[in-house]
Amino acid sequence: MHDLNKTLADLESQNKFDEAIQLLKKELKKAPRDLSIQTEIGNYYAMAGDFEEALGYFRRVYHVFRDNDHLAESISYCLNELGNDEFLKRNYQQSKLYFEELINHESNNWRHFYNYANVLQANNEIKISVSHYLTALSKGGRDDEDLYNNLANAYLKLDNLNEAKKCYEKSYQLKKNDNALVQLLHLNQKINDWNEFDTLMKDIHYRLKDDNFSFPPFPILSLPEISNEQYLKIACQWNKKLPFEPGIHAHSTKINDEKAKIAYMSSDLRNHPLFYLVHDALSFHDEEKFEVIFLFNGVEEQSKEHLSFKKLSTNFINTFNMSDHELVQKISNLEIDILVDLSGFTKNSRTNILKYHPAPIQVNWLGYPGTFGSFNDKPLGDFIFADEIVIDKSKAKFFSEKIINLKPTYQPNNFKRPSITTPRDTYRLPDNHFIFASFNQNLKITKDIFDVWINILQECPKSSLWILLQNDISKRNIKEYARKNGLDDNRIIIAEYAPIDEHIGRIEHADLFLDCYPYNAHTTIADAIYQNKPTITHIGEVMQSRVGASLLHAIDCSEELVFDNLQDYQKQAIFFYNNQEYLEDLNEKINNKKHVLFQPDVYIKNIEEIYSKLISKQKEKLQG
Repeated sequence: MHDLNKTLADLESQNKFDEAIQLLKKELKKAPRDLSIQTEIGNYYAMAGDFEEALGYFRRVYHVFRDNDHLAESISYCLNELGNDEFLKRNYQQSKLYFEELINHESNNWRHFYNYANVLQANNEIKISVSHYLTALSKGGRDDEDLYNNLANAYLKLDNLNEAKKCYEKSYQLKKNDNALVQLLHLNQKINDWNEFDTLMKDIHYRLKDDNFSFPPFPILSLPEISNEQYLKIACQWNKKLPFEPGIHAHSTKINDEKAKIAYMSSDLRNHPLFYLVHDALSFHDEEKFEVIFLFNGVEEQSKEHLSFKKLSTNFINTFNMSDHELVQKISNLEIDILVDLSGFTKNSRTNILKYHPAPIQVNWLGYPGTFGSFNDKPLGDFIFADEIVIDKSKAKFFSEKIINLKPTYQPNNFKRPSITTPRDTYRLPDNHFIFASFNQNLKITKDIFDVWINILQECPKSSLWILLQNDISKRNIKEYARKNGLDDNRIIIAEYAPIDEHIGRIEHADLFLDCYPYNAHTTIADAIYQNKPTITHIGEVMQSRVGASLLHAIDCSEELVFDNLQDYQKQAIFFYNNQEYLEDLNEKINNKKHVLFQPDVYIKNIEEIYSKLISKQKEKLQG
């Protein structure tokens, strides 16, 4: 026995776990009822990372020795490892089974409930996940900032904004962490609570000076005073944080000889503003030259928008439950030539797989107004589709991608917007008032821009502001802020969310739209243009603050509507109020010029020419 133990110790020191297992199995044949040998085999399987096999041996022994704490811990360890492994593979159903067994096996460990709740949330079982996060708190997790962060995320998905705010605050109180900081600022924007804004922004800028910060990029977009250089750094730092498996080898350079394969990857091929931008354009792809594939990372729905996307290709693949490795292999096996990411760093996106470069040409377009950054000094996107306005050429060095400018703008649009006519009195708009409007998401409304809007209303006594606010907390906060700043809050008229056809139709009752800054309107400004309504915008340096200018430049309205400072923005709004005949002329001009934005058939032909050039260059590169 001494010799056996010595041999096993030598094999273990050399990480030769398989040899140790085979040696022990020979011993087990001699003494098949020796539970100590079975336990040792389980230990070596666990050391080798084969937790399923290890679990089998531990279970058999534990069936006899129920009071053995070491065996109980070993079973817990294996179940936890298996559950986490399946979670990382996005095999959420199997992961749930492991964690359910683990909770039954060891019901007093709060971390098991926390991990189980994370799986439930990832699988969109949000309400159940909240109950398990709360159980984790009650069983000892009250000092863990990550638990509060993830519980806040779940509350946010349930629109329980008060509880979400409390949890982010608690997380940040326990430990100043980047996720809680950014999400708390983002949530405060969502409810238009600006009381802590300056303090939290100081924390943001302090962290940006550190080389080890890790901010999720998307929530940062609505925050002011973040530079292009900082956005690039934020993207690169985030890419470092997300998982990377060096063992995944799928770097592709090969190009198809005949029909080119174009894949559009997005979590928003559903009832989402993206539909009203790209659907019609993508429907005009030349099927003789291009095979179009859709990679949808979302939950199936029966909306007409989702079903319409699915009809655009016979190759519509749901990737939601695919691991990064499986998705990378799928793209590689499909021999895709150009992979276009339409989501970027937004909800449920799969931008992380671009690290592996599964397609020879990778494009950043439309979904995220900024750079994807790089990983290990290699850009995630080879190219970004932009235009001559939306990315200032002097800022190109802060984009990891090579910039390709589209015409007339980087943003396509469907031929038409669905629209129905509704009476003005439906929306309680005063008959004798000039109506300023903003139908942006209210998280884009910063304190600075709202101060400008208050100034405009105070200078324009017979006017009202019609704004879209998505939650009751925001409605209260906006009205209270207006009152505190000397404005009759009855002049703030709340636009409720409405079906898309009614939403587009009611635009005709506004006189002038006021854009947000630094996060401009995107689809919303195209909606206004479609209805011949002007929008005043403030152009900044970062991409999301230049979208309004991009669209207005395309219809030759920059001089009247685009300003590089808020003072001139404010003056022009007041000018239109006092000189409404100019506004009537501008409405007519928009009507005459807007067609260039709503030609998806022409637009996609231009993009196909770009695709063909990119493919030709790639072929030359391979041949050279």
